[in-house]
Order: sequence, then structure tokens, then C-alpha cells
Amino acid sequence: MGYSLGGATALRLAIDHPDVVDRLVIVSAAFAFSNWHDYNFDGMRGIGADPVAAAESLVGTPVHET
Repeated sequence: MGYSLGGATALRLAIDHPDVVDRLVIVSAAFAFSNWHDYNFDGMRGIGADPVAAAESLVGTPVHET
């Protein structure tokens, strides 16, 4: 089961490894970039492929403070 980005991650897992996924529940997750607001698309594109750099870029932001 995945919610939001977790849902997209669960979907990717199911697509890449169907042998390990028996059932899949996805809640409130995007499955394509079509119909996204520009700010969502730009934000996701800005994260990049390096998860450490992405996490470090959040230091000092409201997301980090929360």
C-alpha cells in the first residue's frame, strides 16, 4: 500500500518486480506528468536523482522544520 509518493514507488515496484507484489493499493498518487501544475512538475524535476542531495536541499525549509 502506498500513499502519494509512496504510491508511485509501490507502482514502480509492481511494474519492475511483479513477482514480489501480490496486491497493490495506491492512494492519491500521480501516475503520469500530464495535467500536473507547472510548479509540481518543476519541483519534482528539481529534486534530481541523488536522494542525499535532495534531502540536503530541504534543510531550513518548512518541510525540514516540520
